[in-house]
Amino acid sequence: MNLFIQSLSRGYLFVVSKPQQALSDSGRLSSYITYGNLSIKQVYQAYQHKSVLTQEQIKSSSDERQIKSRSSHLRSLKAFSSRLHRHCHFIQKLESRPEIELTNQNTEFDQVRQTIDQNYITKREQGMTGVPLVDAGMRCLAQL
Repeated sequence: MNLFIQSLSRGYLFVVSKPQQALSDSGRLSSYITYGNLSIKQVYQAYQHKSVLTQEQIKSSSDERQIKSRSSHLRSLKAFSSRLHRHCHFIQKLESRPEIELTNQNTEFDQVRQTIDQNYITKREQGMTGVPLVDAGMRCLAQL
């Protein structure tokens, strides 16, 4: 976690939505949180600590390149913090309404795809749906 907070988070904001780069520059903390190796509180405290240090470095620096680099890092840290907040929001939502795991939150979608298209499922698994982001994500997942 410290390695991520210290360095990899610099590019987090810019690569989190890019499947290939996200493999190396995203948080990669989900499994540690899921299995209890890290708590959200620990991750958030590390974020807060690094955020305060980065803000202090920005204030005390006179080098424009360093200020720009640290400001970019600070924006990435804030994006990561936002992601932590969303995680907590959805976990709480799932705990208070466990049925949402198996039902549509928007009931208008209850009428969509009521039959299973095995051909589409196969295409999705192979990363051949024709939707670039979905296909890239599925092919990336298949390689892991």
